[in-house]
Amino acid sequence: MSFAQIEEHRRLWQVKPVLPAVYAPWFEMLLNEAKEGSRVLEVGAGPGWLGECARRGRPDLRWVASDLHPAPWNALAADAARLPLRDASIDVVLGIDVLHHLARPGAFFAEAARVLRDSGGLALVEPWITPFSWPIYRLLHQESCRVRVDPWQPFPTEAKDSFEGDAAVPWRIVRGTPAGCWSHSAMSRRGCGSSTASHIS
Repeated sequence: MSFAQIEEHRRLWQVKPVLPAVYAPWFEMLLNEAKEGSRVLEVGAGPGWLGECARRGRPDLRWVASDLHPAPWNALAADAARLPLRDASIDVVLGIDVLHHLARPGAFFAEAARVLRDSGGLALVEPWITPFSWPIYRLLHQESCRVRVDPWQPFPTEAKDSFEGDAAVPWRIVRGTPAGCWSHSAMSRRGCGSSTASHIS
């Protein structure tokens, strides 16, 4: 993926007012996860629309927008699995349509646990598989939707295009990950991936 693709994504939002309208409830829901004055890390910020919404509606937040690719409207260019941030320095990690694009979801969860304060939280908005959405994602969407995907190693190589995704990844992770894996200490220690793949059915 190139910066030109991110710019084109940003341009489409500007010329298609239905897109901001569709995403507005998700943006509001994510922003409501942050208490007043929180230091927020947005991962996968891409074209920067969630950050702009935050600046307009939640100026109390200390917002750090990050993406793998540098962009002038985002503060940080970094891999979500290798964040250049201190331990316990973030109150909330937020993201929209990012998890199902990651080559190493387990490494991301472990890194989020590392940078979050003990009282912190993670909130993501992602695709979800239902009897209605599955054929749409499977047949009409440009991304993959493999219901048997290994969610912890969803792509054969880390050298993947940033826009490549698999809509089934979040559904597989949530359905098949034991509850104990989601504790802050478990994620900080080793992430969720290798120990839970066998539990996914």
